[in-house]
Amino acid sequence: MLIGDHFQLGATQYELDFINIDLDNDTPLFIDPHILATRRNAWSRDATRSVRNFFRHFLSLVRAGRREEALELFLGLREPNETRLGLSRSRSQGRGIGQGDADMLVVGHRKA
Repeated sequence: MLIGDHFQLGATQYELDFINIDLDNDTPLFIDPHILATRRNAWSRDATRSVRNFFRHFLSLVRAGRREEALELFLGLREPNETRLGLSRSRSQGRGIGQGDADMLVVGHRKA
């Protein structure tokens, strides 16, 4: 059930000022860093700077052979369950990136 339906708002997503999330499952919605980088407001510039700094640091760790530290960067990311955004396979779990996907980013394959 969508949050707009739960509160009987009678509005489509395009009429709402927020994401009409599914209360039971994750909504696979993510921020596009390219779109974010093209925005000209202060919040977008700060967010873009944060994303770039995160990935610069990540790449510097990988290039230096410090793969465990690079992996920890991603495994430390969490999201609040209440947002219902992400890719949980069953109920929302707020895990951020999972171990398998983090392994793919750092070492190029999933650990056995």
